[in-house]
Amino acid sequence: MLITTTNGKITGTSPMKVMKTVQFVVPLLVTTFGFTAYAGAEIYYPWCANYGGRGGGGTNCGWSTYEQCMATIRGMGGFCDPNPFYTASQKPPRRLYKHKRHDS
Repeated sequence: MLITTTNGKITGTSPMKVMKTVQFVVPLLVTTFGFTAYAGAEIYYPWCANYGGRGGGGTNCGWSTYEQCMATIRGMGGFCDPNPFYTASQKPPRRLYKHKRHDS
């Protein structure tokens, strides 16, 4: 960035100072605004399947109904719990496709 003063001399910021500023500002902006797009991407379902097993097993909170959750863990061992992050005011996930009606 060059600046011309009233007496005709060209002054400006040194390239090193500009580079240091860019190296600080760009990562700051990416960190601040880059992750906001993912903030609303998470979909929370109301039920979690907690799988048994040595070492603690695992958890899958991707079930819309208690029956779906129980059908998943039946035979493997485990239990179903309400998802602590689910809020009932959330909209249900959008369907990606529509079923065609076949008229007979």
